[in-house]
Amino acid sequence: MVTAKDVAKRAGVSQATVSYVMSGSRPISEATKKRVREAMDELGYVPNINARSLAGGKVGVIGVLVRMDENTDLAELRPFLVVIMEEARKRGSSVMLVPADEGIEGLRRMARQGLVDGVLVFDIEWHDDRLEGIADLKIPVVLIGTTENSYGLPCIDVDYRRVAQLAVNRLVEEGAHKIAVIGDWGRSSDRFAFSKLFGSEARVVAQVLGVGFELFIPPERGWRGIWAVKDILLDIAKCHGGVAVRTPHALQSLLELCVELGIRPGKDFYLVAVYVDGFEDTLRIPVDNIDPVPDLVSRQAVAMLFDQIDGQVVTGSRFVAPRITVRS
Repeated sequence: MVTAKDVAKRAGVSQATVSYVMSGSRPISEATKKRVREAMDELGYVPNINARSLAGGKVGVIGVLVRMDENTDLAELRPFLVVIMEEARKRGSSVMLVPADEGIEGLRRMARQGLVDGVLVFDIEWHDDRLEGIADLKIPVVLIGTTENSYGLPCIDVDYRRVAQLAVNRLVEEGAHKIAVIGDWGRSSDRFAFSKLFGSEARVVAQVLGVGFELFIPPERGWRGIWAVKDILLDIAKCHGGVAVRTPHALQSLLELCVELGIRPGKDFYLVAVYVDGFEDTLRIPVDNIDPVPDLVSRQAVAMLFDQIDGQVVTGSRFVAPRITVRS
């Protein structure tokens, strides 16, 4: 029978290091983790189930599957992770971050080896071909996001239709008769519900309220993508219209563009953006914001996951109401 000692020998590490990699209880370098996991796979090692049962059938680790690359907006992601780690710690568990590029195979390996008690999955796409495979793993899972087909997996998300409604209503209250919505850059504009629903619902609300509407999708990420909106922004400023911005990153670039063009948010046009309370401290000027409440979403997501870990049945989709703050 293969033991942790055999894995340690194959990976060239101590048996304690193997234990730390499995539990996530101490920081271990990615290179060492990779060697240990490869050794487990090569030897077909499965953690001792009896040892787990002595600890109540749990390893005290939850996994968080998340994309971390050059396209990740850390201003949006960080508040989720901070609260998830705090809530897991309150329940005596650690958090293991799992790069999304490991995909379903990474989760399948973790489930087989008993490395985690359950998994929170980020970056849920509207059409997500991973979810059927994730549902087949038969481990506690909560999806943080909205998808067309969840394959029976429980989901939680901020109500992005309500986010769009609050944004458009705020601009119309300020007196805007024409509105431009700046969505997520082109490659992700239809992949994720938060970008898809923000644009589509804003259009519906604008039509109901009888105001002009234009949706702008930056052709690329960053300054060059926002620079492409300059003509729309100048047109909005001429008629004292309104602009709603979906991401903190785009908002910062937009404020820089306003300086370049010599136009003033709050004076020449009305502005509202989606960002977490506290982010306003990094901005040039105060901007009204709709907070997508990642703290509330994360707390409920962790609670839903641990309910499953404790044997409860959790199903369906839940939506958390956003909140708006007037700052201008």
